[in-house]
Amino acid sequence: MAMPAGESVALPGFDGELHSETGNAWVPVGHSCWELSCRADSITKANEDFAKRTSATSPEIRAERSFVAVTARRWAAKSRWRDEKIAEGSWKDVRAYDADDLEQWLEQCPAVALAFGEELGIVGPGVESLAAYLEKWGAQCTPKIMSAALLTGRIDQATKLVHRVERIRGGTATEPLAIKADSVEEAVAFTAAALLENDHISSQSVIVTSTDGWRYVEKNAGIGVAVAATPAVAEAPAVRDRLALVVPYASGDMARQFKGLAARLNDAEMVLERALPGEFEKALQLIGLDENDTRRLSTLCGRSWSVLRRQHAINPAIRRPSWLDSPAADALATVCLVGGWSTSKPSDAEIVARISGRPYEELETDLLALERLDDSPLLHIGTVWKAKSALELLAIFGERITLVQLDRYFTELEAVLAAPDPQLELAEEDRYAAAIHGKVRPISGLLLDALCDTLIKLAARGVDVPALIAIDIQGRIDRLVRNLLRDGDRVRWLSLASQLPALAEASPHEFLTAVEFGIGRPGSGPLSVFAETKSTGIGSRCWHAGMLWALETLAWAPNRLRRVSLILAKLSAVEIDGNWGNKPRSSLLDLYRSWFPQTAATVEQRISAIDFLIEQTPDAAYQLLDSLTGAGPDFANHIARPKWRSDDAGAGYGVTGLERHTMVAAAIDRQIEMSRGHAQRIAKLIAKYATLDTPRQQRIIELIWECRALGDEDKEVLRSAIRHKLHWHRNYDEKRDDATLSTLLDPLEAVYADLEPDDVIVRHAWLFRSSWVELPIRTRGTELDAEERQGVQTARAALRDVFEALGWEGVVKLATLHADAWTVGCHLPHIELPEQELDRWIVEEAGQLHRGEVRTTVAAAILCCMSSEERSAALGRIFEIAPAAGHVPDWLARLLVLCPHHPQIWDRADGISRSEYFWSNCTNNLWLDNPVEMETAIRKLVAHGRPVSALNACHIKFSPYDPELVIDMLEGVMKGLEVAEGHIPQSYVFQRAIDYLEDSGAIDEMRLVQLEFAIIRAFGFEGEQHAKTLYRVLMSRPEVFVELLCLIYKPHSGSDREADDRQRGAAENAWHILHACERQPGTSADGSIDLDQAVQFVEETRRLAAQQDRLAVCDITLGEILAHAPDGADGLWPGEAARALLERTSSEDMLGGFYTGSMNKRGVHSRGAYEGGDQERALAAHYRHHAGALEVTHPHLAGALHDLAQSYDRHGAREDLDAKLRIEGR
Repeated sequence: MAMPAGESVALPGFDGELHSETGNAWVPVGHSCWELSCRADSITKANEDFAKRTSATSPEIRAERSFVAVTARRWAAKSRWRDEKIAEGSWKDVRAYDADDLEQWLEQCPAVALAFGEELGIVGPGVESLAAYLEKWGAQCTPKIMSAALLTGRIDQATKLVHRVERIRGGTATEPLAIKADSVEEAVAFTAAALLENDHISSQSVIVTSTDGWRYVEKNAGIGVAVAATPAVAEAPAVRDRLALVVPYASGDMARQFKGLAARLNDAEMVLERALPGEFEKALQLIGLDENDTRRLSTLCGRSWSVLRRQHAINPAIRRPSWLDSPAADALATVCLVGGWSTSKPSDAEIVARISGRPYEELETDLLALERLDDSPLLHIGTVWKAKSALELLAIFGERITLVQLDRYFTELEAVLAAPDPQLELAEEDRYAAAIHGKVRPISGLLLDALCDTLIKLAARGVDVPALIAIDIQGRIDRLVRNLLRDGDRVRWLSLASQLPALAEASPHEFLTAVEFGIGRPGSGPLSVFAETKSTGIGSRCWHAGMLWALETLAWAPNRLRRVSLILAKLSAVEIDGNWGNKPRSSLLDLYRSWFPQTAATVEQRISAIDFLIEQTPDAAYQLLDSLTGAGPDFANHIARPKWRSDDAGAGYGVTGLERHTMVAAAIDRQIEMSRGHAQRIAKLIAKYATLDTPRQQRIIELIWECRALGDEDKEVLRSAIRHKLHWHRNYDEKRDDATLSTLLDPLEAVYADLEPDDVIVRHAWLFRSSWVELPIRTRGTELDAEERQGVQTARAALRDVFEALGWEGVVKLATLHADAWTVGCHLPHIELPEQELDRWIVEEAGQLHRGEVRTTVAAAILCCMSSEERSAALGRIFEIAPAAGHVPDWLARLLVLCPHHPQIWDRADGISRSEYFWSNCTNNLWLDNPVEMETAIRKLVAHGRPVSALNACHIKFSPYDPELVIDMLEGVMKGLEVAEGHIPQSYVFQRAIDYLEDSGAIDEMRLVQLEFAIIRAFGFEGEQHAKTLYRVLMSRPEVFVELLCLIYKPHSGSDREADDRQRGAAENAWHILHACERQPGTSADGSIDLDQAVQFVEETRRLAAQQDRLAVCDITLGEILAHAPDGADGLWPGEAARALLERTSSEDMLGGFYTGSMNKRGVHSRGAYEGGDQERALAAHYRHHAGALEVTHPHLAGALHDLAQSYDRHGAREDLDAKLRIEGR
C-alpha cells in the first residue's frame, strides 16, 4: 500500500495505490488506484482525475487495475458516474465513494475510527487508540521513547504476543493474555508497539483506559483486541467470542491484589524482561542519544524504560515515583546503602540487619511489599535482593538517609574490608580450592562488591544530595580509604586486591597517595600484589590486575593523568612472573596510544605528560615512545572505566587523523632525541626508518654517523638493524621503484659500510647465528635456491677469513661466543681446508667429545655435513691417528655416536667392541632408505633398552614392521624403560601403534589386554576407543571386570589399606578404564547386543563382586556403563537390553549409577552468558519423554528417568537465575 501524506500529496501520480489479495466491500481485489478529493464540485473533480489518469496510464495496465474515486463530501450522482465509467471499459473496474460510504466503512473498523476521531479531537470516554497511547507515553520524556526502541531486544516477545492474539482471534485459544513489565504503563506501551507492527491486528485494537470503555468495545463488533490500561480496568471487561483481552501487570503484582478476571493469572502469562545491556544501548541510540553516553545511561536507569522515562520526564509529577509514598519506603534507606545481597549467606542478612537497625525479618517484609508495587525500585532474583537503579535510588532517597544509618554503614564496611581474606592462609598452589578448604569470606561476593559500590556512589553523586554534603561525605570516605590502605601490609592489600578499583574511584587522592607511598618501599603492600602473582597456569590468579584497573580508572581524568602515568612507569620496572597480559607497561601504553587513547586528556595534555615522564623516568618513557611510534600493526583492548564518575564521558572512542598524527610526530621527535649515542635505541629507529619523512630520516642518519667512535659490539648492533632493513627493501619492497629505493636506502648503505667492525669475528658472526642469512643486497632471483646459495657462499668466505686471521682459536671463539656452533661446523668442510687439517683438529683439539660442549658440536657438524663417502674416509683416517693421540676405544665410540646412522658406522662400533655403548647412546633420528637397515636399527634400539627411541624412529608408520617388534617397543615403555628421561612420544604414536597391533591379529589376546591396561593413559584424550581388545574382554569376562573393581575399591566392610606407587598406578588405570567404558554387556562383533549374554554377564559379575564384598560399587559401575546404551529399536532410550538389566535387578545402586552416568555423559558444554537454562529444559523434556513411555513396562527405570528430568528442571531454573544475575552485572 502506498498512500502519500503531508507534503507528499503534492507529488505527481495517483493519490494512493494498494494491492489486496482478498479485498472487501470497499477495497477491490488486486491492484487499485485511488484519487481523493474534498472539493465541492465532486463530479467535476472526478471527471478531471479520471481523464488525466486514463490518458497517462497504458491500456495494458488499466486492464489489470481498478480506479477508485473518493470524496469527503456527499455525492448524489456517484452511482450513475460509476456506471458510465465502467461502461467505457477503460479500467478493469471503477468505484466511487462519498462521505456516507466513508462513515459506513469507519463504523466497520472502530479502531481506525477511534484513531481518526483522535486526529479530529473527537474522543469517546474510556478508549484510546494504540498509536495515541504510545505517542503520549513516549512523549512524556526527552528524548521521546519510540516504538522501535521499545521493541529492541524484545522482538521474540513481541512475536509471541502477536501470535497469542492471532490464536485467540482464530478460536484456538480463549484465555486472556497477561503481560508483566517493570510498570503497568510500560506493559501497555510495549503491547501497543508490538500490535502496531501488524497492520491487520492494529486496525482492530484499542486501549481501554477506564471501565466506561468496555461499552464501546461491546457496541463495536469490529474490535478484536482490547488492551486494558491497568489491571483494575480489566476486573470486569467486555466478554465476546474471539475477543482478545490483554491485561497488563507490574513485575511485582500479585493477581490476588485484584478482582474478577484480573485476579486470574494463567499459563498465558508473558513476562517482559528488560533488554540485555547491549540491546538497550542500541535502543538508546535509536531515540537519538549519543553512542558514547549510552553505556552510562543504561547503567543509571538499570535498563528500565520506566526508570529512564521517569529520570528524563518533562512532567515533574512523573519524576516522583509512587513508591516513595509507600508505608514500607523507609526500608529503601538500607537498600540505598547496601545495594545488593544474597539471603543464601546468613552473614549477609546479619550485616544488612545491623545497617538497617532492625531485625532482618521485618526489613524483608517491607521489601516484599515494595517489590509488589508498580514500577518497583527493587529486583528480587532468587535469593538476591538488588536495587534496580542504584543511582536513581540515591538521588531520590538520599535526603532521607540519616546520620545514624550512615554511621552503621561505615562501621560495617570498614569491618568487612579490614578483615583478612581467609584464602591467604593457604599455600599459593592450594588457593584455587579455597572453597573446598572452607577458606572463604563468610559474606557473599555480591554484598562485598555492593558495599564498595555504594561507597563510589556516595562519593560520585553525594555532591548532588544536600544532606550528604552537610555531613562532609567525601571527607568520611577519604578517611576510610586512608585507614585501610595507608601503611597497609601485604595481607591487607592482597585481601583488598579485587576491591582496589572501587576504593580508588571512591577516593582517588587517598588511593594514589597510598600507592605512591608504597612503591618506594620494598615489600610494601602495593608491591606485594605484584610479587604475589605467579605463573599463568590453570588456577593461577593475577593479583595485581585490580591495582592496574584502579589506576586505569583514575587516569581518565586529565588532572590525574600525570600522577597515574608516573606510578605506572615506576611499576613497569617491577618483575612479574608468568605470561600475563595485564602489566603496568601495557596499561601505560593504553593511556597514550596515538589512535586510541583511553583518557579524557587532550593531545596537548598527553604530550605534556610524556615530557613529564621523560624527566622523571627516562627508561620507561623511552619504552612508551617506542611503542607509540611502532611501524607495524597494532591492537587495543578497552581498559577499566569509572563505574559512577563521569571522568570518561565522551572519551575513549578513537581520535581524528590529525590528532593521531600530532601524537606520533611528538613521540618520534622525542624518541630520536633520546636515542643520541645509544646504539640499541638507534637500532629501534632504523626499524622505523622507511615510515618517516625525509627530515626525520636525515636526523637518524646523523645519529648513526655519530656512532663511528663506538665499540665494535655497538657498531654491529647498528649494522644488524641496517642490514635487516636493506635486505627487506631490496628483496620484498614492491611498492617502490628502483630510483625511489636508491633514494631511500643509499644513505643507509653508506653508513653500513663505514661502521664495519675492526674485529674479524664480530664483523662476520652474524652469518653464523642461524642457517638462514639475510644479506644486505638483492638475493632473490629466478632460481629457487639462489638466495640460499648466495648466503652459503658468503658465510663460507667469511669463515675462511676468520680461519686465515685467527686459525682454529678464532673458529672456536666464533662458535662459542658469537654464533651457532653447529652452523659453524657445517661450513668447515667446505672452506678448502686440507682434509688432514679437519681430522687433526677433531683428534687433537675437539676434546673428549662429551655432549653439550661447543667443540663436540662443531666436530659433530663437520662429520654430519660431509657426504657418506667423505665421512667414511675421514673416519678411516681418524681411527688411524687417534691411538697416537692417546684416544682409547671409548673416545672412538663417542665419535661414532656423533655421526648419522649408517651400516658402516654400526660396523665400526662392532669393530672396536663398543656396539653396546653405541646403541645405548646414538641418536634416534633414523632416516634410512633401506627398509632392512631401518628394521635392523629399530631392533637394536629395542634390544638396548630404548623402546621410546624406537617408537619415535618409526615415524608413526608401523606397518613395515613385525607386530612382535612393535609390541616389544610398547612393553618396554610399559616397563618404564627410557620413560624417566622425559622423552615420551605423543599420544597419537601410541594410538597408531596399538591400532596396528589390533588390526594385525597376531598378538595373544591377554597379552594385548595387559599391555593396553598398563598404557591406557598414554593413549590421551578419548584414547580408550583404541583399546578395543581390552574393552571387549572387560565386558565379556566377569572375572576381569571384578578384578579391576578390586584394584580400585576396598571391600564394603573392609578397612583402609596403604598402597605403594605400583598399586596406586594400577588403581588409577583401572578407574580410568571403567569410567571411560561405553561398551555394553552382550555386545557382539557386529555391534548388536545379545540380551541373554548381557544378562549372563551382569549376573555372573554381580555374583563374583558379592564374593569380594564389592557388590555396591559393582552395581554403581554397571549402571554408569548402561547409561551409554544406544536407543532401542522402538526409538526409546535406553535400548531393550539396558532396560531389561536395570529393571531386572531393581538395584538402587545400579539405578543410582545409571543416574550418575547419564549426568556425566553430557560432558563439557557451554552456553551464552545470558542464555539461561534452555539446554537443561531440553534435556529434561528428553528424559521425561522416555520416562513417560516406559512407566508401565519399566517403572523402576522410569523413576530414574523422572529423577533426571527433575534434576535438569532444577538445574535449568538455577541457570535462569544465574543468567539474570549476570545481566545485572553479577
